[in-house]
Amino acid sequence: MKVTHSWRAPQLSTLRVLACIGLALLAVISGGTFAWHLLGQKPKSAHAASSINYLTTHGQPWGMVIDSTDTNLWVAEPNCDGNPYCGSTGGTPPPGSIGEYNVKTFLKTADFVPPAPASYNPMFIALNAGNLWFSDPTNHAIGELIPATNTWMEKVIPGSYPVGIAFDKNGNLWYSDYATGAVGEFNTSTLIATETPMPTAGTSPYGMTIAPDGVTVWFTENSLSSVGSFTAPASGTLTTAAIKEYPFTGPKGTTPHLITTDSAGIPWFSTGFGGQVAEVKAGVVTTFCVSNGVANPHISGIGIDSTGKVWFDDSLNSRIGYLTPANYANDCNNGSSAGVTYTILPNSPHTHDGLIVDKTNTVFFGEQYNDELGQILAGATLPPPASIYPPGPTNNTWYFAEGRVGGGFQEYITIGNPSIASTCIVDITYLREGGTSIAKKITVNPASRYTVAVNADLNVAATSVTGTSVSVMLQNDPISPCIGFAAERPMYFNYHGNQSDSDVVGATHLNTNFYFADIPSGGGITSYITILNPPKGQTATVTATYYAKGVQVGQQVVSVPAGQRGTIAPGAISLPQHSAAVVTSSQPVVIERPTYFSNINGGNAGTVTGAASVIGSQKLQNEFFFAEGYTGPGFQENLVISNVDAVANATANVTINLEYLNGTKHSFNVTVAPKSQLIWNVNTNGTSPGSPEVSADVTSIGAAIVAARQEFFHYQHTLPLPVVGGSEVTGLATQISTSASYSFAEGYSNKGFNEWLTLQNPTATPETIYITMVNGYGRVFTLIMHIGANTRANVDVTAQVLINLVKPGDDHRGYEVSMTVQTLTNGGFFVVERPMYINTSGASFPTQGGNDAFGYNGQ
Repeated sequence: MKVTHSWRAPQLSTLRVLACIGLALLAVISGGTFAWHLLGQKPKSAHAASSINYLTTHGQPWGMVIDSTDTNLWVAEPNCDGNPYCGSTGGTPPPGSIGEYNVKTFLKTADFVPPAPASYNPMFIALNAGNLWFSDPTNHAIGELIPATNTWMEKVIPGSYPVGIAFDKNGNLWYSDYATGAVGEFNTSTLIATETPMPTAGTSPYGMTIAPDGVTVWFTENSLSSVGSFTAPASGTLTTAAIKEYPFTGPKGTTPHLITTDSAGIPWFSTGFGGQVAEVKAGVVTTFCVSNGVANPHISGIGIDSTGKVWFDDSLNSRIGYLTPANYANDCNNGSSAGVTYTILPNSPHTHDGLIVDKTNTVFFGEQYNDELGQILAGATLPPPASIYPPGPTNNTWYFAEGRVGGGFQEYITIGNPSIASTCIVDITYLREGGTSIAKKITVNPASRYTVAVNADLNVAATSVTGTSVSVMLQNDPISPCIGFAAERPMYFNYHGNQSDSDVVGATHLNTNFYFADIPSGGGITSYITILNPPKGQTATVTATYYAKGVQVGQQVVSVPAGQRGTIAPGAISLPQHSAAVVTSSQPVVIERPTYFSNINGGNAGTVTGAASVIGSQKLQNEFFFAEGYTGPGFQENLVISNVDAVANATANVTINLEYLNGTKHSFNVTVAPKSQLIWNVNTNGTSPGSPEVSADVTSIGAAIVAARQEFFHYQHTLPLPVVGGSEVTGLATQISTSASYSFAEGYSNKGFNEWLTLQNPTATPETIYITMVNGYGRVFTLIMHIGANTRANVDVTAQVLINLVKPGDDHRGYEVSMTVQTLTNGGFFVVERPMYINTSGASFPTQGGNDAFGYNGQ
């Protein structure tokens, strides 16, 4: 198979692309590991699919064999990428090994490594009398391992690349020679190889197997659309005339790869780039399309279970699945074939030539680039591929009250269309403060992400001296065929020397009441209250009333004409540095609170500068959830709980439940008086030793509340420079029965951006979470992970995007990602947030800071 990797196939390529999200920087992307915040902690497994188990191998697993007792699985681990040999790109490959694994317990028994200075790279293996014989095309050799003494031997066959290898029932060892276009017989006593040329030149034989009769040898011809067979002679030399070839017609690029036989002796083989599996019956080759519309398939491994399912893997698309021949109906040109079931494995593992089925129908496969051995239990239901996951929650109308272009502000609207079938036509209306509205129309392709450059639409450069305040309204056009979309507003700015950013998921409903847990003002902090009054209505009279320490501490009123944006500046009146606010309107509107802070005391984070923006909560609640939270070095986390319940006019008795990454759970009881707020320091009050990653569940009785989480930080992970800033979100107020799926429109993973997901499971039931990512090119990838009961988990989205969605030569669209995050099996409740950290110092429009957002759950 032709691949581009050498010894250690890198999970991230070094790419040079232009980041055109308005930052115009030349990005060099490399590295990318699972870690969290400052401590470099590895999060809980984010790649264990349902009914699929994993074990770590020594190095890049390849060919496999199971002994006759169905007890031991032996795996050739060349520790390099044979294509078909490890020396294709020069240099000296590292030593390989052979691993032994228990089939019943799925535990590693031993790693057999050649004693130094010997260095072999076994690719395929065969068992005979308890000893292991292997092909080593890298060293042009056939080798033997005696496990009892870890004794290794190799015999060089000059000019050869032995690949497939098998013993007939008489103990004769046969191999395919990819280089010479021959099959060889290797005498295990004399160590002499005898090769017989193919009838057709230039065939590059690759895979090899022995039929149940013990003498019929089948092999693939990788350079032709052909397979071959012969009957192994009991004595004497095989002749070219005794070899039969079975050509067939396959798609362009068909490269027959590996081959096996069923219990009746019928051979089945994979076609590599042809995207098919095929059988040979009575000399006739019948092909079955299993690519199911994926681009650039390579059907590599193949195995058959006792029920007749033909298992295969697709090394270039991270797929593993099976064909049920009796149910097959070919519609591959339209992207599917009936009778083909598969799943997509996370982390782009390169499931390749290692695939085998044991006598109980348990499937074993190798993940070459992850150095892992996978197990699919007999009868397991494979998780559905991303293309048939239900789309995430969407809405037909989105509102963003805050927004500014020019005067140091760069604004975007990001739109995610999760539908795999329908294009979205989106009408954009820009509502300028004190000016007329401007309309635009865009088209968002199915299963894709689209980025709107607001500055470009309004023809106002970020560097222009004069800025324009603007609200934005998005609507699904009446002729749009899509069911709706998700939308967010990331904004980057240099505001009075404050280089930072903010992001919010838009509001989907208008209202006349909005509640804010905190209106910070003074002492280096500037807040605004921004109002969107949609077109075709009446002028809105908006009143902001502020409360602190049990009393009203201020009030402001502004009128906002229909079809415009309005602004209230709390700093224009004398207010405490922190107060809660109730904002009411005479007309249905949307209200947001952007805040900018410069050189303030960020507690455990030290001195910080940054910004955050929140859309007001449209009603008070008795419970709020927070998936994100971190109290490690350089981070300060506060919960802000405000009691402005004028109906109850009673003390709020609040319970704060903290749930940590290590699975511990702590509860704290506090009270908040009427017309008051509590700023609760999570670092000092709730830290669990050794587990700074924390989620929160805040409940109240006696009075309804509004709760927010403020995070200040000095962050450094894989970014070239540290990030200083802060983020704030109002908690997710939801009913347990309704939040099993979330949508994110925004996400970016180019140089200078670290994007994460934090997931909270506040229930007593473990959850399996499916995270489906789509980028600006319409590429789709799904990560599957498990979250234990009453705990939280983390996902390094940047690493996942760079590994699975970005391709060499991509522009900014490769890095722009929208997501659906959901449960499928039991619809269990969970909470998800997306924190991002940014430092693009040196770019034409530099920014640094961070933001955080909850996914949209349809409420």
